This record gives sequence, structure tokens and C-alpha cells, in this order.
Amino acid sequence: ASGQVALPKSIKIVVPFSPGGSNDVIARAIAGPLAKRLDIPVIVENRAGAAGVIGADYVAKSPRDGSVLLLTSSSFLTAAATQTQLPYDPIAAFSPVAMVGRGPMLLAVSATTPFKTPADLIAAARAQPGALNYGTAGVGSIAHLTTELLDDTAKIRMTHVPYKGAANAAVDLAGGQIQVMVSNYSTLAPRIKGGKIRALAVT
Repeated sequence: ASGQVALPKSIKIVVPFSPGGSNDVIARAIAGPLAKRLDIPVIVENRAGAAGVIGADYVAKSPRDGSVLLLTSSSFLTAAATQTQLPYDPIAAFSPVAMVGRGPMLLAVSATTPFKTPADLIAAARAQPGALNYGTAGVGSIAHLTTELLDDTAKIRMTHVPYKGAANAAVDLAGGQIQVMVSNYSTLAPRIKGGKIRALAVT
């Protein structure tokens, strides 16, 4: 149509988390087909940190011509709800384009722990408040809020260790530096299959 807006010369998909997490995997899975369909280069760039705020801020300050897209998660909403000093307006600075995936969260532990069930984990956390460390993609991320909800519901206290992305936390979970993590399947799956992480429950 004559009124159709011209495509940009290239598209950058910004993932506001570290490489290897679910957002990164999804972005890289769609970049190739999108480039082929639009016949322009599509690249993926990771800008991790602050539960997705750093990458979102970069996109908010980018040209509003469709050349820079944000592939984010529900953490975009939770950060907006929990962080009072965001460097952008989460409503005015963005326009939604598409939902490209969804999935459940897993409650997982390091295979270095003895926990085989959620009840085992809760009993240990109750016996030693604050002794167990759980990792997330950052303060205000969906995993952070989910684990805090678990703490509140089960009347336990675990210690939050924020990372720049869930993939970074999963590495430390596999190595036993942290003991607990709530995350999506794609982030944890390789290390679950490798026997380094044990899944206890699914949302």
C-alpha cells in the first residue's frame, strides 16, 4: 500500500538479560526467520543488568522507527511495579508488537544439595533462616517476586542473590554457589539434563 511505512535498513533485537537465558534463546530463534521474511539484517544484542532495566532503557532512548526492538519478559512489568526510579516511562516509551512465547517456571536446586522435594527445601530453610541462597535475574524480576512469594507463603527466609541474568545464576546453581532458583525451563534444561541441577516443582 502507498501509505505503508518503509522498513528500517536493519533491525536490532535487544535482549535485556545475559546470553543463554530464555529471552536470548527466543530472540536468536526468531532473528533468522524474521531477517529472511523482511529481507533485511536482524541482529541480537544482549544488554544485561538491573532485572532488564538497562536494556529497556537503551531501547527507550533509541529511534522510534522499528529498527530497535526489545525482547523482554514479565520482568519488564514487575520492574515497573517495584522500582520507583526507572530511567524511562514504561508505558509512553514503548509500543507492544507481539507476544512470542510463554512457559512455566521451575523451582530448582543445585544437585549438590540433598533436597529431593519442595518439602525438603522448605524444612531446611525453616531450620536455618537465611542460610539458603537463591539466584535471580535481578531485583524486581519475576523470579525474585515468585521466590519471595514462596518465602512468604511457606513462612521461610532465603537470601536473595541478584545476577545480571538467569543464565549467570544457573551457572552458579549448577556449581553449588547458590542452592535455589526459580526460572524457566529453557534456562535450566541443559544443566538439569546434565545432572547438575534438580527440578523440584513446576508452576
